[in-house]
Amino acid sequence: MLRSACSLLICLLLAACGNEEHGDIRAWMDEEAKGIKGSVQTPPPMVTPPIVSYSAKSIESPFSNEKIKTREGNSLSDKSNPAAGRAPEYLEGFPLESMRLIGIVAFQGKTYAVIQTPEKPKHVTVGNYIGPNYGKIVEISKAQMRISETVKDANDLWVQREKILYLQQDEGAKK
Repeated sequence: MLRSACSLLICLLLAACGNEEHGDIRAWMDEEAKGIKGSVQTPPPMVTPPIVSYSAKSIESPFSNEKIKTREGNSLSDKSNPAAGRAPEYLEGFPLESMRLIGIVAFQGKTYAVIQTPEKPKHVTVGNYIGPNYGKIVEISKAQMRISETVKDANDLWVQREKILYLQQDEGAKK
């Protein structure tokens, strides 16, 4: 009952607001609107663009990691460089040709290779780096050590190549 009384009261108030007390304003607006014409032009017809097929899917992306370079100091350093983010190891300071594999040792289930450098012997295991071309030791067997080097090719891209150091016998031990 109270709700219907409130609804009736709201309807009466709204009807009272709609009387002609602002009739002079409405008449003035109707008079002014007679001379107004719109100046909006119709838009031109929509032209659909031609369909072009993308044929560069097989080309390397210009945003790939191989192409990212940053400036550090006065030289450009390649972010895809295999040595980026790690400290160089001792054996990376010697050319691979100046080192010899002089021994293989198995200790507590892990295989070590003994490398003779121009300065002193050094032991390494799988995962260590060796040589100036970011060579990573990938396998040590009874007679050889396999190294995966990462070098730049003619297109300035990093490629993998494999090198093998064979176990060398000491000349003094043969006599």
